[in-house]
Amino acid sequence: MGRWCVMLLGCSLGCVPRVSLPPLPPAGAPYAERQAAFERSRLVELPAPVTSLYSGQVYPKKPYPFVRTGAGAEVWHPGDLAALLPPESRTAVSAAAYEDHVYWGRLVQATGIGLLFAGVGLMFSGSSLHAANGNASGQSLAIGGGVCSLLGVIVTSLGTLSAMVFATEDQQQAWRSYSGDLRDALGL
Repeated sequence: MGRWCVMLLGCSLGCVPRVSLPPLPPAGAPYAERQAAFERSRLVELPAPVTSLYSGQVYPKKPYPFVRTGAGAEVWHPGDLAALLPPESRTAVSAAAYEDHVYWGRLVQATGIGLLFAGVGLMFSGSSLHAANGNASGQSLAIGGGVCSLLGVIVTSLGTLSAMVFATEDQQQAWRSYSGDLRDALGL
């Protein structure tokens, strides 16, 4: 039981690696400079299977949880791409939605983990009370703790699932819209 609690807590605190990409030249810069910035910042097609430069994990099929730029940077967080673009771009809007979904998913996960720990505490208290006094209130407390623990597992799972589904869709939307937004930002 303790191993699962540590794993759930670790999952709720996990994060993706962040990178700093070089800034784009201004729209009035010479065409050659803007074209070079586009080639350096554009997303390249990744073959299947692909190995992450950051983690070394092999991903056998799309969609991948990261993209690579022409300069070879591995980008996991859509906010790293959005930092290059105007805030009203589709990529920036998707990155903001990604942040919101990750934040709320982690908040729900943390709530579920709190319920799980509270339930375990109630079970131990109820078991101790029932063993010491032999009365039914301790047994009721232990059963209530079990229900609270189960509820905590369900809430944690819902938080993980919602963050995973919605944040992944936002991330993939940011990847899809980035090339067009990058061209617009560079005036190409």
